[in-house]
This record gives sequence, C-alpha cells and structure tokens, in this order.
Amino acid sequence: MKVIKTVPFQNSMLLSTTAVETVPAYNPATTYAKDAEVNYSNSIYVSLQAANTGNAPDTSPTFWLRKSANNTYSMFDEFVNTQTTAASPLVIELKPREMINSLAFFNLGGVTDIHIVVKDAPGGTVVLDETYNLDDTTINDWYMYFFEPYDLRTDFVLQNIPLYPNAVITCTFTSSTTVMVGTVVFGNAYQIGKTQYGVTTGIRDYSTKNTNTFGITTFTQRAFSKRMEANVYINNSDLRFVQKLLQDLRATPTVWIGSDAEGYDVLSVYGYYRDFNIEIPYPNNSFCRLEIEGLI
Repeated sequence: MKVIKTVPFQNSMLLSTTAVETVPAYNPATTYAKDAEVNYSNSIYVSLQAANTGNAPDTSPTFWLRKSANNTYSMFDEFVNTQTTAASPLVIELKPREMINSLAFFNLGGVTDIHIVVKDAPGGTVVLDETYNLDDTTINDWYMYFFEPYDLRTDFVLQNIPLYPNAVITCTFTSSTTVMVGTVVFGNAYQIGKTQYGVTTGIRDYSTKNTNTFGITTFTQRAFSKRMEANVYINNSDLRFVQKLLQDLRATPTVWIGSDAEGYDVLSVYGYYRDFNIEIPYPNNSFCRLEIEGLI
C-alpha cells in the first residue's frame, strides 16, 4: 500500500497546453442574457439575470454563478468527473516547482497512449522519455480476438520519476477520437505497508432508480465514486511514521495505491480515507485498517 501525497496545484504550474476554450471570454462591455455562459479567470460562469452588463463575475454573486473550471483547467480541479477535452494529441507542460516522484491520471477517455518527457530544468537535459500504452482489452478466445471492442484504461499512475527541483514534465495524450482527461495530480509516493489479500473494491453510485405505482422503473444515471477497504501489514518500527502520515492526510484528496502488481490498477483510488485504525497484535508487526472513499 502506497499513498501519493499530492502537491496542491497552482495555475502557474501549467506552462502550456494545446487545449482550447469554446466558451467566449467575458467582456464588460457586452450585455449578457440570462443563462449565458462566459469564460472568466479560468472558470465558467453562468448569468443569473437578463440585461447583465458590466458586472464582474467573481465579484457579482447576484449576477453570476460559477459553474465549473474552464476546459483548460478542468483536469486540475477538485472533481474527477469533469474532463478537459481536446483534439488529439493533447499536450500539456507542467512545472511542479518542487521535487516529485509520481504522476497520476484519472477518468481518461479515449486515450490510447501517454508520452511523458521529463527534463531536469526548463530547456535542460531529458531524464525520462517513455510512452505508455493504455490498451486494456481482455482476450480469452478467438471470438473475443476478432469481435471484442477495443478497451482502454481510464486510470494510470506513474511512479519513480527522477527527482529534480526544477523539473519540467511534458505529457502528450494520444487518441483516435477526442482526448478526455478528468484529473492530473502529482506528488511523492510513500510506502505504508503491504496490502493483505481480502481487500475489497467497488463504487458508490449516486444514480437514482424510481419505481412508480404501475411498477415502471426509471433510471437517472449520475456520478459515482470508487471505494476501497484494505488491511495493511506494517512494521512496528514504522508505527510513528504511518500514524503521523495518515493524520496529516486527513480530509485531503490523495492517491491510494493498493498494489503495484500488473492488473491490480483497480486498487488505485483518488480520494480520502474515511477512517483508519491500527491494531498492534505482535511485537514486531501490526495491521492498519483503511477505508478509502474516492472523489466523484
């Protein structure tokens, strides 16, 4: 079990992007109708009134309602289900401004490959240059080989990035259709212990299902969040470290990695722990029970 302690994103960390904005920028001289949308200060605002003129969206709550981050910054907001969309390839250039060893991507859509290049400084030497294929198609027989739809991974975590304080990271997302990226986070991974067999994973579904008096059921599909519960085997020499680390991460979105083994990426969750308990049954080893709740 590992946890990536993420670096809080700042707009200045995004050096460049090929994502474009489709919502028009706010113009104080324009008169906006009710429900009109504008792009202002990296956010999308919706007009609450007709004849809306000269009211700055960020300081006029009776005239404007913030709807979401704009397209460029949707991949860096606090929601996993909001996505940055762009024509392929989507290229972003990041400068974390501190040493990081891990990158994580969640709620990817249509992404076939991610090409990651890390330089030790702006215009510096390339220290990592790798392309990662996200093909996740399962083939069990000849029928599936010929007819199974192409399936792609929606989450990807990269660890062991070379540590440089002024590193610049370029990520290129390739797709045969439109590139969609829900969340990009980065930080440093810490080992908590060894995840024990018996870990459970699933989702919390916020969709609604209503059955009327005639027995007809209607469905409204809404967002969902991932869940994971695990027992982690830890050394007693690490008790103080683990307790302090988890205390510091309370009510903080982080990346939880249940296993690095191939095929177990379903145990990677971006979210927070609802609860943790440490049991000390042996002189040298203990168990930590973690309940992880993902973000929508």
